[in-house]
Amino acid sequence: MKFGSITTGIIADGLIFNFDAANRASYIPDATTSFDTVNNLSGSFENGVTFVSSSFSTKSWLFDETDDKIKVEVNSDYKVGDYTIQFWIKDNSSDGNNFVMGGVNGFGVDINYGSLRLPRAGWPDTTISAGSSDKGYWRNFAFTGNRTTGVLKSYKTGSFANTVTNAAWSDNARYIQYFGADRLGSNYYGGLIANFVMYNRVLSDNEVLHNYNALKGRFGLT
Repeated sequence: MKFGSITTGIIADGLIFNFDAANRASYIPDATTSFDTVNNLSGSFENGVTFVSSSFSTKSWLFDETDDKIKVEVNSDYKVGDYTIQFWIKDNSSDGNNFVMGGVNGFGVDINYGSLRLPRAGWPDTTISAGSSDKGYWRNFAFTGNRTTGVLKSYKTGSFANTVTNAAWSDNARYIQYFGADRLGSNYYGGLIANFVMYNRVLSDNEVLHNYNALKGRFGLT
């Protein structure tokens, strides 16, 4: 079932998940549930995640780094094949393992190290960095992965940041289980998350930049 619109201006081709605090199809202010506008998956707020809206440009969710998280329905169809994830955050976490997103079987974004982690069948995980989160400032990050070639790419503020080759990840990895925490619902994030999108394909450099440009004005960037 289609729940509502995508976020204005971003690429729709291959989009399979869209959470956005400023999109009324995704979130009604001060509610305790948010909805994916593509497939109507829901996310339940736990332990006091709050909505922030000092102006339209800053609509987002605040996580306190203590126990706040959003638990998302796990869709078994969302295996980590080819993918792109892209999101806007304003990080205020302390140093350590603070996860913006945690997925089933280890897929996750550890923002304090500016990295995305992918679980292999063995150990260690495959990681790729996108650089510093620049605490206290709105930043956009994107990560792409090609399951066939094993090539991962990362982006910061719409620009290419890093690449990793020969990456591998578990067949049982799933995209999202929590926002603001790792896959176990711990290692909490501190700061603001405004939106999070996911694709079932690898976006090109130009497409990642397009998505960044489509929303940057909302965050006071030119």
